[in-house]
Amino acid sequence: MTELQRIPTSGARAVEPVRVAGRHLLAIPQLARDIPGAPPGMNGGDSGTELLLLSRSGDRFERWGTLPAPGGEDAEFFTIGDRAFLAVASIRTGAGPYEFAATSTIFEWQGAGFAPFQEVPTFAAKQWKHWQIGSRHFLGLAQGVVFPPGHGGPDAPADRDSVVYEWDGCSFTEFQRIPSRWAYNWHAFPAGGEFFVAHAEHAGPSVLYRWDGTRLQPQQTLAAESGRAFASFDDGGETYLVVACIAAPTRVLRLAGGQFTETQVLDGLGARELAVTRCDGRTLLIRVNFILGTPADPRPSLDSQIYEWDGGQLREVATFPTCGGTDVAVLGGGAEGGPVELVVTNSLTPGLRFAAETVRYSLRAQRPPTAPASGRPVQQSPELLDLFTAYTAGPDSIGVHLAEAAVRAAEHDPLLVVTGTDVVLYPGSGAAPVIEPYRLGTRGFKELAAISHLGPAVATLARLREFADAGGHQDGPAGGHDAPGGWRADTARLLSATAAARAASSASFWRDQIAVRAFTGREDALAAMVDYSCALTERFLQRALDEPAYLSMGAVRRDYLEGPSGDGNLPVPFNKVMIATFYLSGMDIAHRLISWFDGAGIDWQRAMVLFAGRVGRPTAGVTQESHSIAGVVRAVSRGQLPPERVFIAPHAPVFPPYNPAGKDTSPAGELEAGYRRLWAGLHATSELAAGMFAGYPRFAPPAAGQVTIGPGTASVGAKPALSGPGDWLGLVTRLRVVMEDPTQLLSGAVTDYASAELVAHANDPSAVTVPGLDGEPYPRAGTR
Repeated sequence: MTELQRIPTSGARAVEPVRVAGRHLLAIPQLARDIPGAPPGMNGGDSGTELLLLSRSGDRFERWGTLPAPGGEDAEFFTIGDRAFLAVASIRTGAGPYEFAATSTIFEWQGAGFAPFQEVPTFAAKQWKHWQIGSRHFLGLAQGVVFPPGHGGPDAPADRDSVVYEWDGCSFTEFQRIPSRWAYNWHAFPAGGEFFVAHAEHAGPSVLYRWDGTRLQPQQTLAAESGRAFASFDDGGETYLVVACIAAPTRVLRLAGGQFTETQVLDGLGARELAVTRCDGRTLLIRVNFILGTPADPRPSLDSQIYEWDGGQLREVATFPTCGGTDVAVLGGGAEGGPVELVVTNSLTPGLRFAAETVRYSLRAQRPPTAPASGRPVQQSPELLDLFTAYTAGPDSIGVHLAEAAVRAAEHDPLLVVTGTDVVLYPGSGAAPVIEPYRLGTRGFKELAAISHLGPAVATLARLREFADAGGHQDGPAGGHDAPGGWRADTARLLSATAAARAASSASFWRDQIAVRAFTGREDALAAMVDYSCALTERFLQRALDEPAYLSMGAVRRDYLEGPSGDGNLPVPFNKVMIATFYLSGMDIAHRLISWFDGAGIDWQRAMVLFAGRVGRPTAGVTQESHSIAGVVRAVSRGQLPPERVFIAPHAPVFPPYNPAGKDTSPAGELEAGYRRLWAGLHATSELAAGMFAGYPRFAPPAAGQVTIGPGTASVGAKPALSGPGDWLGLVTRLRVVMEDPTQLLSGAVTDYASAELVAHANDPSAVTVPGLDGEPYPRAGTR
């Protein structure tokens, strides 16, 4: 860490980056000023303070303005659509005795500055936190304090719930109360397909809440008491949650089976705030420590820590001094190799005065000398290390200069970034991004997936029965076939769910409720396919319950997936149903994206294409062949996109899923510079090779989906090419490939083929043949 700047503050309790109207601001709420002649103490002072606003000017932040915010504890900046808000928490007013029933103000940006938008009655307000679930915006208020006996006055409440407010389009209205007495913090994050909100409480348990679609429901206790802050990060498909307490060690928890369980305990007490960042390709956790001792006899001069995640645990790699440390803001650090700054607020001096300083640092990751197996340190030459960093490892290295030059050379080129949920086009030259939410805008995807998953589900039941017969203990905790987790109980549950789904499906459901443009004209066939698929599954499952020995992989293939059936009529094998459902989902996504791409008018020869972040399961989508949207991009470019201008970066940062209703593209816009730097750096380094090694064979990525197969083919290394919608050897082989190859997405079995067919037929879904649906003899309900 290198100190860059000291900023005079008074009892600074938080620091919040604010990016609005082209300005880079810092908002710093202040608790109190020192009262001349008054004794020192962390709970004294004059609360008649303001929130500081500082603006970046060159390499420094300079005072820009103030906002009225007595007894300031926290500031939260957020946007809703094109509106920008700054919520400020005021814990108290007065200079002693203090009034904790204060008003906390939400300000809105009004073109040249912030103006009061809404005043909220609060009691000992500690923190605001904004989060978004779908198109809904919430604002959490953490508040409350427990007074010692005889303090606080006769009207002081014993408890004061934290409150979650929701934006109703005009103001923030109360949505839900969270039980609390002395709350400090919130942390909202998605994990494992769920959305969680952690609530930090000092005088009782800190609780993790789960969003059930309508309310926040208690999920588990994270700490017994003295909770202060949380941070979360992902690694290798796993989600970790760090829980900080001021009077207990900081703990690291991992999500498994819907619950967070402890994996590590970090030494030390006094924690107040946490932050996670990426620096030079490393995941770092910053822990800011407040005090040790008691409020009456505090010890505020402490070291705070930086930890590095090594893939299995956090290890301390640096410390920095804090005095009554309260918060840390991370500036930059989103993209690999991007510069990182930390702004750390100190609320006290060693003498317990409020006139402390906020400190701004630059952060740079340096690998320490490692130790060989013998345990002796490796001897390293400073001169050779300097030579090493001169080219590639330093922020001012030759390699960085090359990347910067490449960024400038391509600043006018269109940049296309595809995440797991959205496609964003950065037109270049500073133009605002344009976003198409391809995944969350897919209607009917889960309904079709429910049908396609019947195939693996039935096969899984057969495997569970085989395990049970072999003594594999797959019959539930009690060991009985009908116990929860036993194959009979699972079979009965799937049978019931299948019957209910069949009753819910109809042509009008697909036409009027799902109402997908790409499915127009096929609603009757869709309903017939779903009815048939469910009825076929019910017949198979019922026989399995009646005759357990029947439930085998051989029967699954013969009477369900493939045929010829030995158990009655099988006019359409279920393999064709799986292909049809995957094709329909892929056709819908491809149809919308092709229209969007064609309308965007992208110059594919100059396009910079980046597939960023995780897509599907942790191992999926890491090659162009296995990334379903890469097939759409290839098809819609009509062969004009050079393959060397496409990069897949599964560890690149991603913006939150785009909400078209809010029309807020700023989270994506903030990542443009990092994306351009990442792409340009990769491309510039790759281009060096042509000049360095002219005359030698060049690298060419393998052509996607070009492997051909025949009746004698024993194995393939990728999805095979298809000769047409009737190529069932190729189509079913693709089903096997996407299940066996962990880099594939199940839903991507035929998306590339659907994309190519749509492009070949002017993006008209009615002109293509849906294999497994069109022309198949699905009997209509009531005619079987």
